[in-house]
Amino acid sequence: MCTPYAYMQIILNLLYGLPNHHSVPGNHDDGNATDNLFRENYVYGYLLAPEETADIVRGDSGFYYYIDNPAEKTRYLYLDTAYQGVTTDEQEFVKSTLLTAPENWHIVSIAHAWFANNYDVYPPTLNGFDTDAKNLLDMFDSFNARAGEYADCTAWVEFCIGGHYHLDHVEHTDGGIPVIVVEADTLHDRSGTMPQAGTTDESAISAVVADYNTNTVKIIRVGRGEDYETEINVKTISYTNVIKTSIGKDGNIFNG
Repeated sequence: MCTPYAYMQIILNLLYGLPNHHSVPGNHDDGNATDNLFRENYVYGYLLAPEETADIVRGDSGFYYYIDNPAEKTRYLYLDTAYQGVTTDEQEFVKSTLLTAPENWHIVSIAHAWFANNYDVYPPTLNGFDTDAKNLLDMFDSFNARAGEYADCTAWVEFCIGGHYHLDHVEHTDGGIPVIVVEADTLHDRSGTMPQAGTTDESAISAVVADYNTNTVKIIRVGRGEDYETEINVKTISYTNVIKTSIGKDGNIFNG
């Protein structure tokens, strides 16, 4: 029989070998059953793919970071809303991440828990963002509104992804940013779709696809559950160099 620590080592070694994977800490990553395994070596040594680790920009403290994908013009912002909670240092890191985002890039934020941590209420209550997570979401709204110090920014927070509730749920911030939580690949039946071993309904794995042609985020379900989608709050651009209509001496319009 494996001890919890030995079992965790087996799982982590398998995870470490997966290519191109990124993770965020969750509410069970407390290290109590794993000889305090939750430390930097765990997060940055196992929960990130080796080839990606050198490319991340990490916070000075805690387990939050971002990775840029120039091909997609997207900054992926990975946050800790579950283990240590949203600290002041993390909020400062997020602000710096927003202010330094390249021109006209997309920003997608991933964290384990976005809603109020009442695990007995399903689905999460309307406007149930807890205090700490709401601080981040309010910052995202201010950024998209180009308020205050964000006035000259041009990137755009497109949507947030999370889990924790073991079901599908979408809610929008006051500024219209979709916060998407997805069904978990576990034996819980909170969504009403129990797994069936040995069938295509055994697992619930989601692919999240941003479609900027239709301004939607599509959740494609592999396994049990249904596909669904939600709208992205469309970025608007204000032009200040519009040429006014001019009329020549002959009375004809010659530009506009």
